[in-house]
Parts: sequence; structure tokens; C-alpha cells
Amino acid sequence: MSFLLPNLALAIAYPRVGVHTGDNRVVWQSGCCDGDLIVIDFRDENGDGNQGSGLLRLQNATDNSTLTYEIGSFWGLHRAFGPYCAPAGRHSISFTSDSNAIETTVKITDSFGLIKARGGMEDFPLEFSTTAPAKFCIPADLGGQALPEELKFERARKLVRRRAHTLRRCARP
Repeated sequence: MSFLLPNLALAIAYPRVGVHTGDNRVVWQSGCCDGDLIVIDFRDENGDGNQGSGLLRLQNATDNSTLTYEIGSFWGLHRAFGPYCAPAGRHSISFTSDSNAIETTVKITDSFGLIKARGGMEDFPLEFSTTAPAKFCIPADLGGQALPEELKFERARKLVRRRAHTLRRCARP
């Protein structure tokens, strides 16, 4: 029997690679209407992980607060951290690699599947921005109010960008 809880959405096919399977599965939560959910995906080409560490800093421009999360070391080929609710605005992530920095890359993706930042260990610190709403923002998360027109427009814009991104990727030889 298959079902979805009203406040959870399983990322069964997001993105369409095995990075989010098994113990590394990403579970998208509803909410995050004032920003977007982000996932940080690390890939280690040799599959031995990375024993470095870092910090994710999410700035809230509305109240000038900063949320800080520690990003720890990982084992294996892939490791996903998140999702994190990143308020609309500019954010940064830093990571100090182990001695094999050349083999590790990172990609930050929002709830719509749009790539917000990517690079190798030499590219840190990375900066990226998010806009509201998250893909899983529902009116119940806004106290039962309807989604404001500007958020409806932004959600539609993100969906169009995601579709264009998918078509570009499919058109490659």
C-alpha cells in the first residue's frame, strides 16, 4: 500500500539518480513558505568520503538573524545534507576538505530541482540565493490563507525555469 502523509513528500525521484536512496533518502517537509528548501549533495569520486567539515549559514533578511548548521564529514560516494529551510535572501556555505580535496564536489539544489550553486573544494566558500516559496508550501502553512499573488507568480516562474532546465539537459547529445 502506498500513501503520503499530508505534511511529508518523499523524494522518490528527485533528482533522478541514486544519490537520494536508502539511508541517504531526502524527505521533503511541507512549509518553508518564506524561502525555499535546499539540499546539499556531496560527491566523492573515489568513494572514500571526505573527512572535512563546514558551516552552512542561512541569512534571514527580514529579522537580520542567521541560522548556522554544521556540515560534518561523510563516507561513501554520495552524501546529502538537508533539506534546510533557507529564508529568501543570500546564503553561504564553507567546507574545509580533507587531504584529498580534488576528488570531492558539491551541488546545492532547491525544492524545485534548480541548482543554486556547485563546485569543487577549491571553490569554497560558495554563495547562493533563494526566493519564496518552497515547492511544498501549502495554504495550511500560511494559517489557512491563500498563497499571495506574488508567491503564486514566483512559484510559476520556478516551475518554468525547472522545465527549461530539464529540456536543456535532455537536448544534449
